[in-house]
Order: sequence, then C-alpha cells, then structure tokens
Amino acid sequence: MDNNQANYIRHRLQRYERSINETEDHFDQLDSFGSYRACAPCYEKFGIPFLIEALKNSDGMKETFWREYDRISGKLTSLNSLKGRIYRDMLYGDLKNYVAAYHSALCYADLNMITLESDHDLFNREAIRALIAELHDDYDTEEIEIFVTALDESFLCMRGTTEATSLKVPAHPSILASMPRKEPFSPCGETGPKRQV
Repeated sequence: MDNNQANYIRHRLQRYERSINETEDHFDQLDSFGSYRACAPCYEKFGIPFLIEALKNSDGMKETFWREYDRISGKLTSLNSLKGRIYRDMLYGDLKNYVAAYHSALCYADLNMITLESDHDLFNREAIRALIAELHDDYDTEEIEIFVTALDESFLCMRGTTEATSLKVPAHPSILASMPRKEPFSPCGETGPKRQV
C-alpha cells in the first residue's frame, strides 16, 4: 500500500469532517465568497470516493476508509436533515454565484486583466463540479452544465493559445435566474463511483 496515498486520504477525510463542523457552527455566517461557505462540505467530499477506490493493496484500509467516509457523510446527512431546504437552496445559490464568477473571470482573462495561471482561484471550477454532482438530483442543473461546458472549452482554448487575439467567451445566459427544484427532495445526493464488494 502507498503510505502517501493513504495519508492523503486520511487528510481529506479530516478536512471533510472539519468542514461539516464549521458549517454547523457558523451557519449564520455562510457566504459564497466568505470565510465560511455552504459548499465547503460538498467540496471536501468531492473526489474522496475515487481516492478510496484507487487505493491499491490496501491491507484492509480501503474498508476502514469507507467506514470513516460513511460516518462523516452521516454527519452531512444530519446537517441536510436539520437545515433542510434552506441549506440546499444555499448550495444552489453558491453554484449560481460560482458559475457567474467563472464567466466573469474568463471575460477578464480574455481582456488580459487577469492571468489564467496566477488567478486560477477565481475560476472556482472544482467547487462548481462538486456542487453540480451534489445538486443534480434535486435541481435542474442541465442548462448550467451546458454553460459550464462552454466556459470550460473557452478556458482550455485560452490556456492553449499564445496569440494575443481575443477569444469568444460565451454570453452570460439567463440560466442563472432562479430555477425550479426537482421533486422529490433527496437530502444528500451522491454520484461517486460504485463500491467494489
């Protein structure tokens, strides 16, 4: 077993649990771009199942990690149950805010006002991916996913070009307006890999 990989999974699990505790403790202070963000638990959770499944020759550690992941995810389920639709709507609001910020950042990059390399935190691409994975069963995210795909294509074109020509960034659509929620409500969607049994 790769000890570095196992240690990284432990670290990610600790961050995941800490993010849930901080979200509960500072619920009234949550802000899309603040010190405490509603999406923090979803962001920290995202990718952990893939890391666990990728663990080779785990000597039983894979099962231990899955148990720990399930225990921590139970805390997130409790948070979702306790806060209900208010919390899910905050997550959806974060998603819309991050997509709008991603679009704006690409426009600024297209005008050479920011650089893709040094200002990459402005793009929120991983948070967007994590929130789409978390919310796609509860909200209609199809149009957002299409728009983000177009933004990603522009992002990759910008990274690949060395010319000083302006690239066309997709126009900001009306999709960031309020969207209806899908029914029925699921407290905590999960789209990670299937566990090997």
